[in-house]
Amino acid sequence: MPTSLLHARRLIVFYGAVLLFGGILLGLPFAAAIRFEWGADAERSWRAAHTSVLTGGLLYLGIAAVLDGLVLSPAQRQVLVRSLLVAMGALLIVVPVAAAVGDRGVNLGVSVIGTFVALGFVVMGVAITTALWLLLAGAYEALRAMADAQSES
Repeated sequence: MPTSLLHARRLIVFYGAVLLFGGILLGLPFAAAIRFEWGADAERSWRAAHTSVLTGGLLYLGIAAVLDGLVLSPAQRQVLVRSLLVAMGALLIVVPVAAAVGDRGVNLGVSVIGTFVALGFVVMGVAITTALWLLLAGAYEALRAMADAQSES
């Protein structure tokens, strides 16, 4: 995993690009749902998959853009990158599966696929919450460091 700020940024940009590509591809079943009239639920599910994955990709590019402005230890930066990797995997696997089977992720224990989707959403939620918590903490520490530097001068 990343040992430098530059490596971490490049990984996050790569993850974001993968998500953008995946989001574009998820537009195909969304378009098919509209064109072939699969129904309102299918259309809504594929729209959500398409936009969620695209939005995730944009979020990752935004995080990469501000990464050097955060105050994070190397260990925190590594956890940030790893949690973004886990969230990316969940987005690319669980969200399309949920759309394909019409599951909203609230059927834990009802069926195997419902449990898979629900647990996948939990994993994704924990991973992205971890990443965003580190983003918030790094931004806060950067603000504190700037305020400390200003008060000393």
